[in-house]
Amino acid sequence: MTTRFFSFGCSFTNYHWPTWADILGREYDEFENWGSAGAGNHFIFYSLIEAIERKKINANDTIGIMWTSTHREDRWLRGKWSHTGSIYCSLLPKDYVDNWTDGTHYLMTSLALVAATKQILDAIGCRYWFFSMVPFDDDVEPSSNKPLRFSPQVKSDLLRLYRPVLDSVLPSFYETVFARDWISRNPPMPEAKRRLIELFRQDYTCAADPTWPSFDDFLADNLSTVSSETRTRLDKNFNFFHRRDQVLQQRPDFHPIPAEHAEYLEHIGIELSAKQRAFVEYWDQKVATPKKYFFMTFPIIRF
Repeated sequence: MTTRFFSFGCSFTNYHWPTWADILGREYDEFENWGSAGAGNHFIFYSLIEAIERKKINANDTIGIMWTSTHREDRWLRGKWSHTGSIYCSLLPKDYVDNWTDGTHYLMTSLALVAATKQILDAIGCRYWFFSMVPFDDDVEPSSNKPLRFSPQVKSDLLRLYRPVLDSVLPSFYETVFARDWISRNPPMPEAKRRLIELFRQDYTCAADPTWPSFDDFLADNLSTVSSETRTRLDKNFNFFHRRDQVLQQRPDFHPIPAEHAEYLEHIGIELSAKQRAFVEYWDQKVATPKKYFFMTFPIIRF
């Protein structure tokens, strides 16, 4: 019998290096990664339903879903899916975010989607895991540390109503591997940092005038000969000091590296095979090298 594994989620599921999904997929005859960067829980649900229809998912298959943060929006626009990521850290108009979004709404719809998914998969009779990027009951948007707007009583009622469903969701990445701090870990990520520095270099060079220090001097904080007027422009007009601090922070990419994905799986009780461990070690070394690397999952037919 052919074994099949289907994964669903956001960038914590499908990224430019292997994730938990790719690690688990090594043990199956067929594996499809339906995750998409920036995706919300609606997209994850829609993707599952589409996969069930297209692939005739049955009781012999295995499903892995990593639910993401609740406050994301998914739209089919101009012939393709559009994902905002967190609405509080996106390019959505401020008027829309201020007047047409509500944390209670996002929590309510996400919990309903998880409940519906559980009923569907239970009816199919397949094996499945519900993972999570962040806890459903968090009051703060993790990537920006901004408080979410909730109706406290409705939130409490929602969590009570859906408690049996939430009990089927395994502890989150945010709680386990990262101890509720995305930059608490400091893995070697020279390629990720190199990309951020090069993007910063382009923006700095485009804005610079002859009075500015070279980009390399600015990055290294060699500013002893720079006038106070120039410093003020760099700071207040362009916010370049803040951006430099962000680029040089310990962790330039909060997405888990392969070893952290393996750590997460083991933390929630999934023991890895020698084959999976060798796969993780190989790609962890790739992520830790300044050389460019390419990781691609097989393309799938989907909307």
